[in-house]
Amino acid sequence: MSVHTIAPAWQHPYVNVFKLCEVDQLKDVLVQGDVTEAMDRIIGKKVFKLRGTIPANNFLQVPKRRSTSLGLNGPFLYIQFKASPVKVFIIHVDLLTHDGNVHRVSISNMYSPDSIKRKSSGIQIPFPSPSHRWCVLALDMVAVLAGFSASPFASLRSLTLCSWLIVRSIYTSELKFSLQNLPRDMALSHALDTSVFEMHWLPSEPPMPDAQIMPVKPMGAAPVSSPESPRPTSPRAPRVHTGPPIVSSQFDAVPPAMTLERINNFTGEFTQVLAWAPGGRDELVFAAASTAIAMRADGSTQRFFFGHTAHVAGLAFDAAGGIMATIQEGKQAVVRVWDFDTGACAAVLNAHASGLVCVSVSPDGRALAAVGQDAHNRQTIVVWDISKLRLGGMAEVVTRHTTDFNVRVLRFSEFEEDQLVAAGRDSIRFYRLKAGQLRGVSVRLSAPGRRVTSYAGGISAAPGPNIFTDVAFECGGGMLASDVRRVFVSSASGAVFEINCNTRELLCIYQLHPSAINSISVTDSFCVTAGDDALMRVWPLDFSDYLLEAAHEGPVTSCGVSADGLTVCIGTEGGALGVLHIPSQAYRTLLRSHTAAVHAVAADPNRPHYVTAGADSTIRMWDVNTHEQLLEFDAPGEVVTSVAYHPTHHEIACGFGNGRTRVFDIGATTLVKEHSQHKGEVTQLLYSPDGWWLYSAGNDGGLCVYDVAQVYAPIKFLSAGGKHAKMCVAVSADGRYVATTSRDAHTGVTSLLLFHGDSLEPYMRIETDADAFTKLAFSSDAAELWALAQPSRLDRFELTEGRRVQSAGNPHRLDALVLASDPCGAFMVTAGLDQHVKLWGVSSGVAMALERGAPSAEDFIGHPAPVYGAAFLGADRLITVGDACSVMVWRLARGGDAGRQGVGSSRSQAWEKAKAQQHPSAAAAGGGAAGGSGRASWEGAQTQRHPSATAAAAAAAAAAQQRRGSGNPAAAPPDGMPPLSSIKQEM
Repeated sequence: MSVHTIAPAWQHPYVNVFKLCEVDQLKDVLVQGDVTEAMDRIIGKKVFKLRGTIPANNFLQVPKRRSTSLGLNGPFLYIQFKASPVKVFIIHVDLLTHDGNVHRVSISNMYSPDSIKRKSSGIQIPFPSPSHRWCVLALDMVAVLAGFSASPFASLRSLTLCSWLIVRSIYTSELKFSLQNLPRDMALSHALDTSVFEMHWLPSEPPMPDAQIMPVKPMGAAPVSSPESPRPTSPRAPRVHTGPPIVSSQFDAVPPAMTLERINNFTGEFTQVLAWAPGGRDELVFAAASTAIAMRADGSTQRFFFGHTAHVAGLAFDAAGGIMATIQEGKQAVVRVWDFDTGACAAVLNAHASGLVCVSVSPDGRALAAVGQDAHNRQTIVVWDISKLRLGGMAEVVTRHTTDFNVRVLRFSEFEEDQLVAAGRDSIRFYRLKAGQLRGVSVRLSAPGRRVTSYAGGISAAPGPNIFTDVAFECGGGMLASDVRRVFVSSASGAVFEINCNTRELLCIYQLHPSAINSISVTDSFCVTAGDDALMRVWPLDFSDYLLEAAHEGPVTSCGVSADGLTVCIGTEGGALGVLHIPSQAYRTLLRSHTAAVHAVAADPNRPHYVTAGADSTIRMWDVNTHEQLLEFDAPGEVVTSVAYHPTHHEIACGFGNGRTRVFDIGATTLVKEHSQHKGEVTQLLYSPDGWWLYSAGNDGGLCVYDVAQVYAPIKFLSAGGKHAKMCVAVSADGRYVATTSRDAHTGVTSLLLFHGDSLEPYMRIETDADAFTKLAFSSDAAELWALAQPSRLDRFELTEGRRVQSAGNPHRLDALVLASDPCGAFMVTAGLDQHVKLWGVSSGVAMALERGAPSAEDFIGHPAPVYGAAFLGADRLITVGDACSVMVWRLARGGDAGRQGVGSSRSQAWEKAKAQQHPSAAAAGGGAAGGSGRASWEGAQTQRHPSATAAAAAAAAAAQQRRGSGNPAAAPPDGMPPLSSIKQEM
């Protein structure tokens, strides 16, 4: 019996089994007996409850049919479930070995706890005595089979969960995770501390380090306007810029070729990374991966604070707003202090070993406190004196205080100097800094006679320990009318605790949300809460009932109130950022984000729009002027790997990791056509400039050509010469040439193949010494072909004789993945795993290129993770995308191109040259090509191409045009029809 495998081509870093089988829609899942879907009040997530006294009659099985296999090859299986100490449960895991045999592994709490046993029905593993807490069961599938099968583990075939269980989800991965470093999608809760959960490794925990799930930038990335020592540069080192323009000591007279204009990203999984800038400033401050961003409240402009090497996990201000402090997560515990108005980094503080969780600046700006872990993994509160920073001095550590109270949030008091309030797991403490020491007193949370109130329908989210999430102080006129100074502390149970700051007594508990409250803000007239129930609520200070409620698409992790108290900023876990004007109740979304790596970007040739696509199964369209998201296409369970715009129709083509290619009509938001011509990931999609052809390249080594006029019918397929040879393709701007790659299986020679764009007839073969090519791009005048070669090299070929005229070894410190051509002919753009974006100068003429040797480049820093795609939009914008949900918009400075040494010519000169030159340049310099030679030929054809090749190409183009006109008369637009660029699209 043949077995169908549903495993995705992309399985790194993990695969959600329930999402793969679409369990929430009950598609590829078999459910029998008492199995129901519900919302768990502890973690605030959707779960499946499996109940019933007989496990064999009450179960959930994935996939649905025995003839289907999951085919997941990750060696570690993570099952998130909660069992009952007095009920029996069984989990069956079917594993496939390399010899084709299936082994059943059964995990249950009814087996003898002595050891693992092999029975006729399979391998039996006893589970430790379960508790009422949520648990992550981690199964090392390789180790399980090691003692019972001669053939090693190959893949996971199926799973069956039997009652009595409550299960959230199941994951497979090749990485080892712990409760502390679970990825965002795998985390049981973002509000609850990991100590409230359990994790069990079966049969035993593997002796390997935990995975590092957050990207870390390479050492040497300098922050903006930082007073730190400059990076040493070699005489041929490229100019390095971050997003905003800075001045280099070597090139102090020339501004950078481009500046960072916009980052469309908000790291919503953290709860302390969004705030209004104090002091009446009309700016929102938030985190986008490793960058802090200050954005105007209308969303028009952004300022950037670069320097962190990991995700920003928290930020804080003084009362005046002149000082901002930011922290980063991970093992490099760094606190940065910024002059907020100028954007300069005033200090870099490093007193913790790892695990920074929160930061606070005193209202007067004299002190800063942060909570993290020391070298012995003990949580430590460190207080610095930062009063001398404004005068050019140094920050000094005042005290270090070790705490056992699992602090999650820390705030300087707004009522008394040198007083702090800390909250964590079952603890609210008041600290006072005196004589260089922190002395604390705890609030009694079970005080007799306390009042417990609830709004209508309010239900506590967690009956267990109180996990406190945020702290807010009373302010305004209400505080002056009474001698009582109050502080409000939110919790993961959905309650707000009201505390008297004078007596340290608990006054009242308000149950406000049915799930965790992630953020709380208090003004002189109302309180704002935001929670995992996707609600933002505005309350009066007596919390009688909410005045206003705003529902969102996902959990709300952050909120803040403007200085005038009229506007609330809101951030969600899904990366959306919006503002709510309370008097008018008008809501505006300022920013949306991808929730996973962004793999591809394409620019609309007729409108100021661009499209991005990524691993979050979405294709999003943006307006480059307003930076608003206009449309979003969803492809649940699939990874979008490539995208392309049709040059005239309002359509986009999208490639997926499973080998499918889909074409969408943007105006009608409908699917036009779908094909599955590739057996692996579709790595690249391109339209011909006239819109007649669509080219798709895959990592299966295939290039497919589709006839757009015939409803995207595939008409040609070209193999690169090997199953694992990655194919890449490029089309010249005028449509004359199509370039791709091929590798001879016998000789091992990698060649560049050029075809005529109209007829797809062979034009030239250029044999090279490269192992493979990653990307190809034509110059704007179609006279040259640029190529990213392996091993790491950037080559430039002229297309008259096929010579390599320039070559740059190691264009990036790590592998280069991106190559894009400037339509104005001034630049080539490369980017890759080293997170850098480089602009390479395109000098005019082959002789000049040969004389200069390696091309010069400008280096730009800003991406927090590897860069996966780039596209020019018009003459002045460059869009780059990459990992860590990054979408960046750069503005090109065309005016300064002429004065830059070797980095392009002026825009007018390059554009006029591109328009005037109708054929490739015939000028050739004597001697070999720079950096090596390439041989230009075609099997069975003559090496000389002009003028006979030009005449043949013109004849072929005329014949193709005649064939198209007679074969499909409806394909050509009728006379008098306005171009698509003049038709207004209703989005």
